[in-house]
Parts: sequence; C-alpha cells; structure tokens
Amino acid sequence: MAFGALPRDNGGIVISSIYDLATNTFPALLGVGIGTDSFGNKYGSAAFARAISTLQTQASAAFTGNGNGTDMTVGPYDEMSVDFNVTVITGTSPTLTFFVDRKGSDNIYYQIWASTQITTVTGTTSISIGPGCTKPESLGATARVRWVIAGTSPSYTFSYSAQAK
Repeated sequence: MAFGALPRDNGGIVISSIYDLATNTFPALLGVGIGTDSFGNKYGSAAFARAISTLQTQASAAFTGNGNGTDMTVGPYDEMSVDFNVTVITGTSPTLTFFVDRKGSDNIYYQIWASTQITTVTGTTSISIGPGCTKPESLGATARVRWVIAGTSPSYTFSYSAQAK
C-alpha cells in the first residue's frame, strides 16, 4: 500500500475510518481526506489529539557546577519540549550552557541540542525536538537534560521542565 493511501477491505471499502451514523458525518476531520468510494460509501481520515506528558521538572534552585537531570523515557513519544528559566546569575565571567542528550544503545550520551551560552542576562530558553520541530532529531529511547557552568565563583538559579507527546 502506498504511503498516505487509505486501507481497504477485499470489497474496496475503506477500513479504520471514523463515521458517525447518528449525524451521517465524519467528525473532527478538518476537511482532510473525505471522499466516496466506488460503492457510494463515504470515507475519511481521522485526526486524533495526543496527550502531553510531563517527563521531568526541576524546581528553581542555585547551581554552581556542571550537572544533569535523571534519564527520561522518551521512546513512546514523537516530540519533546524543554523549557528553562534562569532567574539569578552571580560570579565573575559566568557562563551556562544547557544541553539535551540522547542515550545510545551503547549507554553513551550523544548531544542532540545545545543552547546558546548564557552569561549575564536572565530569562527563558525553550527547544522543541522531534520530526518537524525546531530541532528535527530523533529522541531515541532515553534522553536527559544537562548543563555546564563555568567562570569564577559562578552561580545560576534556574528551573526547567520537559514535556512530550
């Protein structure tokens, strides 16, 4: 079967479509893929919403060195968004860079995203990772958030959250 083709039974009837017999319509189709087969049967594609799951949350806290969050199971999801909120920066020439790493089947972490270096300006940074997202990388089965802090007596207060769907 060609990509995008609708599956049909032996009689040519489209299967796995949603049709509301009570209203004689295809609900929530957004006008995509509605048609009539050679037997006069209406058919159409259905769009389903996916629930968003929170994978990890780090409450606002002060960090003075490199670190990482715990592993997150991302295999069941297509895309992930990670949001960072930096509220306090102290130290001489401080720098902070956030990363998202994918864990390979060899148990080695591979960087799939890095933020721009944060020096003296507080604020938020966000990234969407997955097919069709800002960073079109595969999530793999496991991912983690990581950060690198440098400078003289640096301290960054930040929080982050990771969600997926």
